[in-house]
Amino acid sequence: MSDESHLMNNSAWTTTQLGELTREEVRECAPDSVVLVPTGAIEQHGPHLPIDFDWRVGQYICDAAAQIARAEVPVWVAPGLPFGISNHHKPHPGVLSVSPATYQTVLGEVVTCLAESGFRRIALINAHGGNQEANAVVAREARNQLGVSVAAASYWTLARARLAAGSRAGEHVNIPGHAGRFETSLLLAIDSKLVRKSAIPAGKPHRDTPMMQGAAVYMAGKRQGDTSRFSDEPGLACEADGAAYVDIIVGALAQFLIEFHGSHQP
Repeated sequence: MSDESHLMNNSAWTTTQLGELTREEVRECAPDSVVLVPTGAIEQHGPHLPIDFDWRVGQYICDAAAQIARAEVPVWVAPGLPFGISNHHKPHPGVLSVSPATYQTVLGEVVTCLAESGFRRIALINAHGGNQEANAVVAREARNQLGVSVAAASYWTLARARLAAGSRAGEHVNIPGHAGRFETSLLLAIDSKLVRKSAIPAGKPHRDTPMMQGAAVYMAGKRQGDTSRFSDEPGLACEADGAAYVDIIVGALAQFLIEFHGSHQP
């Protein structure tokens, strides 16, 4: 197979990374492809998880889902945004945040550039709760101004129904929580050496960090002095649960990408 024909066959490429293509390869693949833009955050994740948790896990999920979806439709993962809207995690160290206005401007300009490069299907796949509303605004404005199809979703919202169906009977897990059982289990499955097991907090935090994703009402109230900044019980995390969560999430995202490609024509 010649170099010129590589992009005509999805399986001919072992990479899903848009950044590894040349300008001419991007020109060729863009009109018929879905391109993912991962969005994450660099912020404190309790005493036991790395500050790049959101970015690392989100990138892993996007890469894995793109590899699966690639068997049916052309999918590429663009270099995304590691920095998110995280000021609410200060004053803990390791919070590398940008303002909502800056975040929306940068993400919007990235989407504009992808549209100018020829992509007609752009999916903003989020891994940090603080970015959700901003991603939705960027997607809506891009659709109105650029005439392309833009989807915005967080990985846990895409997989919520499947995660609930796959949970053990009578057991409730705070999804996604923050540095709690769910997220700690994910990283145990993805890269366990990055989990500081001896530092995993025992029991519940002094004041549970509320997770409002998907709630009917968003409430931004005064902080109540909680300094733990992790949710539920990370000590209950286990690698086997994390592996099951990862499989469900990756499968749900891959299916979404296939459906997005088919239902949104350029």
